[in-house]
Amino acid sequence: MNNLVQKLMLGCSASAMVTLLVHSAQAQQAAENVESVVVSGSRISIGGFQAPTPVTVVDTEKLESNAYANITDDVRQLPQVNSPPASFGVSQGAASPGTAGANLLNLRNLGINRTLVLFDGQRIVNSNLTGGVDITTLPSAVVQRVDVVTGGASAAWGSDAVAGVVNFIIDKNFVGFKGSIQGGETTNAVVRSLSAQAMWGQNFAGDRGHIEVAAQYNNRPDTALLIEQKWYRGSYLVANPNFTAGTASNSNPQFVIADHVGLANSTMGGLVVSSPAGTGTVGVNGVTALAPANALRGIRFVGNGQVQQVNFGNVTAGALSNGGSLTDRDSEAPWQTLGNPNKTYSLFLHGSYNLTDTIKASLEMNYGYFTGRGDAQSFQQLGLVIKQDNAFLPASVAQAMIAGGIPSFTMGTLNGNNFNNNTVTGQNYTQQAAGALAPATTYNHRQLMRGVFTLDGSLGSDWLWNTYFSHSQTRFWVRTNGVDVLANLIAAQDAVVVTNANRGNSGFALGSIVCRSSLPGQAAVVNGKVTASPGCIPVNSIGEGVASAAGIRYVTGANQDFENMTLTMDVFEASMQGKLPWSLGAGDVTVAFGFHYRKEAGRNVATTTGDLGGYSVGNYSNFPSSNINVREGFLEVNVPVLKDTFVDSLDLNAAGRMTDYSTSGQVQTWKLGFTSQLNEDIKLRSVWSVDIRAPTVQDLFAPANVNTGSAIDPKTGLTVSIINNVLGNPVLAPEVARTISGGVVLTPHWIPGFTFSVDWYNLNMTGQIATVSQNLITNTCAVNINDPLCSALVFGGANGALSVINRVPININALRTSGMDIAASYATELWDGTLSTSFTATYVDELTINSPGSAIDDYAGVLGAGAPPQTSGSPKWKGVLSANYKTGPYSFTTQVRWYGSAILNNAWNTGNLATAATRYTVSDDVFNVDPTAYLDLRASYDLNPEIQFYAAVDNLLNIPPQMVPGYSGSIQSNGGPIHSVTQYDLLGREIRAGIRFNF
Repeated sequence: MNNLVQKLMLGCSASAMVTLLVHSAQAQQAAENVESVVVSGSRISIGGFQAPTPVTVVDTEKLESNAYANITDDVRQLPQVNSPPASFGVSQGAASPGTAGANLLNLRNLGINRTLVLFDGQRIVNSNLTGGVDITTLPSAVVQRVDVVTGGASAAWGSDAVAGVVNFIIDKNFVGFKGSIQGGETTNAVVRSLSAQAMWGQNFAGDRGHIEVAAQYNNRPDTALLIEQKWYRGSYLVANPNFTAGTASNSNPQFVIADHVGLANSTMGGLVVSSPAGTGTVGVNGVTALAPANALRGIRFVGNGQVQQVNFGNVTAGALSNGGSLTDRDSEAPWQTLGNPNKTYSLFLHGSYNLTDTIKASLEMNYGYFTGRGDAQSFQQLGLVIKQDNAFLPASVAQAMIAGGIPSFTMGTLNGNNFNNNTVTGQNYTQQAAGALAPATTYNHRQLMRGVFTLDGSLGSDWLWNTYFSHSQTRFWVRTNGVDVLANLIAAQDAVVVTNANRGNSGFALGSIVCRSSLPGQAAVVNGKVTASPGCIPVNSIGEGVASAAGIRYVTGANQDFENMTLTMDVFEASMQGKLPWSLGAGDVTVAFGFHYRKEAGRNVATTTGDLGGYSVGNYSNFPSSNINVREGFLEVNVPVLKDTFVDSLDLNAAGRMTDYSTSGQVQTWKLGFTSQLNEDIKLRSVWSVDIRAPTVQDLFAPANVNTGSAIDPKTGLTVSIINNVLGNPVLAPEVARTISGGVVLTPHWIPGFTFSVDWYNLNMTGQIATVSQNLITNTCAVNINDPLCSALVFGGANGALSVINRVPININALRTSGMDIAASYATELWDGTLSTSFTATYVDELTINSPGSAIDDYAGVLGAGAPPQTSGSPKWKGVLSANYKTGPYSFTTQVRWYGSAILNNAWNTGNLATAATRYTVSDDVFNVDPTAYLDLRASYDLNPEIQFYAAVDNLLNIPPQMVPGYSGSIQSNGGPIHSVTQYDLLGREIRAGIRFNF
């Protein structure tokens, strides 16, 4: 055991012994004599202590009023959280490792890895290797309230609390039986939802024991398609036909918005993008006249291979087409889903027993299971070479190629064979995708198992202690459809007719169609490190609905286990809190201290094909079992300094934590704060803290993800072929953030029931973890080959040429953000009832990331292209205003969610990186995104004390999302009119209704 652990344990033991000696005379007093409430902003929860760190509380009344099927949505509605409830935005269904279907939280727009999620003050295992905890697996019925700490809290709760803490407080004393059943539906896309939950609790053994059980079921069975939304127009930024260099103005910008934009480089059935000039001799082998270059360009294949000539219209960046014959129905737009079918099951058990009057033992277990379909970026072939003898060529095209001496042409295809873009709907999407080469779909499963054993108790009337051990495990596994093995696809697309000339001794029937690679004397198709499987079956890529089921099975290698991920976390913690026997005269000095140990481990078992980079998309590597051990000691103290003098009170709060990581060694975090009640109307508070975010298992131990490419050799200046490895870095250090916040809380006595608070914050992070780009490495090493970054270069090629670049995450970036949180509430008697109102808002003044080799960019208030790495775009202002009126058995709530104005891209128009050349990229009315507001209603009626009917409507006025158009590349990858923004309501009006019972 190292010295740090010895010192921590010695310190904890000595403190515990002192406490026992001081309070031995009171040791028999009952635990219930200790005044205690759970306070998420601090480790100290006795004596009515209030931490200086702001805490937003979502209580039971709010949880029930919102009536969300998923409790995560209640938190995601808060302005400090960067994504809306899942029912409002795009569902998490992608094939990215482990994140499919997960409901993750992102405070302050700093990324999910910098938001610490706790269940009743206890850590829980991440839901994927890259970090983040899926809250879906916790039944809503057991949650008493949710505390959101918007400020650095690492000294109190440990790493990852840079942006704050979200603590789900569990009701562990419920007696009776309660539950609810509710259904919901969106009016735009007919996305239905059904949820049911129940909880039972009972005391036993003369109230010494308590047991409670809870269960929840959620089902969203429907697929929501982008193209089915009423607001959808297939809009994109395209080149302005009236623009010429030197004429840019607000009325004549470089790009304009066009609707129903198609792709100029590929279609479902194939689009000829280029063909070489004819070769050969006229009059020989059927050549009648040599064709010019690109003679076949613009031919598209539809139906069974019928030929159509495309009018490209206005082409932007070689990828987008508008004003011609191509539309968004010819692109990937019909594949983009806004919601995917999914189901969630969760179970919860908590039992406790008072072993003595002062010691309680508890056992807690919860189980969660998610299953759902997802979608991934499908493989778009932009350079498929079709040779003159391809067996599936339409006769007219084959004859034209022979006559013109054209040996081949290059075709762009979406590989969506057998998927009908013109007839697809949310109802038939799954059935169509199941028999097609694309779109790529995933079938995802996630399972959480967790157990916690706790002992807690009291020592006299002034001290509490707690110790617990927990084990939790997440498993995530995926099966796929529509993901090609590239070597198989390339082999299957090169199909020829068997003739006497090529048959050899193969035994193939004359006139049959086979893969060229299956013929005698032909080399096997190799893509990277993967060789095409034997038994090649041809696939017709020329036309729509023409690929055989057998060919598709060969190309995809049949459904396989894509990846199987397992993560575990073991935690042991012992802590104590109480009052010291001395004070400064203003009140009791209270302390909390303890020791924490955890072990995190993760592994991923992927297919051999994926491990070798053989799939067209989603090549996930085998990840060997890797783990991190963490040992921590923490201490917090609160000192009342003044009481009833020239101020009503002044308290100082300090906390410190010593952490030892098995990978990076020791690091310290601390917090200093004060609260001062100046008088009954004004309270001041301020906190200064140092917080950390520890690297994940993925950051540290990810195996090499092999990519081939080219780079400029910094020694010679020549372009060479290289292997570009992206892998983990086991010597990463934690990110370190320094946060200062300060605020005022007003409770004017002349306005009974009114509270107002405003808090300002400033966060500076150093050593932000980021993977270094290839260009930064080669550019830096071209200037100074001895720079530390150059250790990534391997010169193992011919004559010592550059051969490999090993790109790893390092502590290289700096991040800075600042802003303000505002909260207000007012309650009063009105007529025969009670009126209560609340207002919460956040303002982000700055969000900059300083990455070496790149300009410092302020991402605050930027949407679309220009959203910061590891975060997503967001307006500067966000807020929620609500008013509730209760009278008798009736309750009515009106709520407004609003988002402030924003801009599209910092490099355009008046963005902070704009130049004279980009001043008029788009017109100002497109560049500036208008504010948006949504009106929500809630209502309930108590039939009797046991039964309540309730309903909720989100986005009552069916307000469409703001237009945030894409501007280049594939329509699916850029998201068309919504890009990557999930701030806005994409599914329109949603109605939920149900019944609650409580006996």
